[in-house]
Amino acid sequence: MPKAGFFRKLGLFVAEEFLTQEVCAQLRSDIDRSQFEQGTVLGEDDRAEGVVDETVRVVSRAHVTGESRRNLRNRLKTLLPELEMHFGVSLNDFEGPEFLVYGPGSFYTPHLDASPDASTATRRVSVVVFLNPESKEPAPGHYCGGSLTFHGLMGGPWEKCAFSLEAEAGLLVAFRSSTLHEVRPITAGQRYSVVGWFTD
Repeated sequence: MPKAGFFRKLGLFVAEEFLTQEVCAQLRSDIDRSQFEQGTVLGEDDRAEGVVDETVRVVSRAHVTGESRRNLRNRLKTLLPELEMHFGVSLNDFEGPEFLVYGPGSFYTPHLDASPDASTATRRVSVVVFLNPESKEPAPGHYCGGSLTFHGLMGGPWEKCAFSLEAEAGLLVAFRSSTLHEVRPITAGQRYSVVGWFTD
């Protein structure tokens, strides 16, 4: 499975150790103490309130509040100038962060984070921060499966190939919100992550 450097070469923005192990552990603890709701997807007309559709997405969203959320949001917003330069886009706001937990059997089918004529139309750059690592075999604090997988990153004979990222705790990856991607089903453990979107 490709590591972060492979995706950097394909044009994604990658920051290893964006968060320290201590911060990741604190955020996981904050998530565990929070209230949860089921993750939603856009309604049929892409303008409706999000709906629960377990054929498309199964994930728990934690309501993390207070200093931890504010600090992370501010830290993410400092990336705006660097992301503007990297992707060649104009950005002026940040949506998020959202704190997600994928447990065994959870997944998100291939999707775009931005859809024309939808409430997500202003999203330009998506950000994912991993709070714990992926592993091939079950291990304490790790998860199996649940790979963040990208489609269409390469042209020519590779156009239909999907590439899955090997996640590490503290790793941040950013990509255009029009990039097709998915979260493969979790087979063991819990996958903790944070997501957000820079908008124009």
